[in-house]
Amino acid sequence: MRNWIREYRKHTYEEKLMIRTPFMIAGSTLLALGKMTIGLFSDYIMCAVGGFGLLLVAAKLQCVFGVRSKRRSFTWRNTVISVCLFTAGLVYMLYMLYELIAKPPAKEYSPVIAVLVAAIAFTEMGFAVYGLVRTKRKGHFYRDVKIISFISAMTAILTAQIALLSTFSENMQHYYNAFTGLAVGGVTVLLSIYVYFAPTLSIIDREHNIFVLIDAEKNRLITMDEQETELVLHESNIYGNYVYRAKIDGKRVDGHIVKGQGFFKDLHLAWKIILLIFSEILIFVWLGGYVVYYCKTANLPDKLKEKMQQNGFEKERELS
Repeated sequence: MRNWIREYRKHTYEEKLMIRTPFMIAGSTLLALGKMTIGLFSDYIMCAVGGFGLLLVAAKLQCVFGVRSKRRSFTWRNTVISVCLFTAGLVYMLYMLYELIAKPPAKEYSPVIAVLVAAIAFTEMGFAVYGLVRTKRKGHFYRDVKIISFISAMTAILTAQIALLSTFSENMQHYYNAFTGLAVGGVTVLLSIYVYFAPTLSIIDREHNIFVLIDAEKNRLITMDEQETELVLHESNIYGNYVYRAKIDGKRVDGHIVKGQGFFKDLHLAWKIILLIFSEILIFVWLGGYVVYYCKTANLPDKLKEKMQQNGFEKERELS
């Protein structure tokens, strides 16, 4: 047992994540089924939350299989993940529209049960946020795991809100729950679309770019007498800068597109979790800003290539 623990500690966080994930998926499945069971006998909105959770589990399973097995192509698994998230978001939005229009009677929890459900939801959100900020390895499946963790954090917020409002708010609670649920479902649908198209837009597996100077007269960008160079491709103090760092060897420029640390990543882990847990608004504001940031930084390798060509360079090759 000690040897197993010693070996386990030697793994990176991502490797540990793949070891723990089957147990986490089993726990998430039981939790989702529990929510659905509660919903059948009390508040049907919990059925929607539970069904949503099961679809997230299915998406996360494909991420795990994608890392561990090559039996299916990346395109196939990525499409399945996208479909699971899209279906989850769409069904969630449809149910919340029903909740908004039909106004079915909501279950009133006792204060003890409400606090207990909220505590479980906050714990679930804490684990989701922890996974979100700790997963560092670049790769499409690891990116998808982070997205699913982000969605899990949002649904945990809604679960806590449902329980607390049922006890401590007498009016308009179905409106609050429905509008929050619509926002969560809408964000999930948008993220599912992102997951589908990300491989063609993201820099993942396209970071390494090599260029050769063909026309020196056009070059106003890089001083070829130096050994290294750094080109800023996009600046953002909040989300981090993207730069192209390269070494110069004769007429050859060989480098990688890298992302710098942003404001949020520079914070201590405890502050990250506190900010995400105690501010629903912050999550959606941060996400909205990140959407704008992502649109501006989409397809950076092609933008870099265009910039280099304007200065007399031609691309030699791109390595993953």
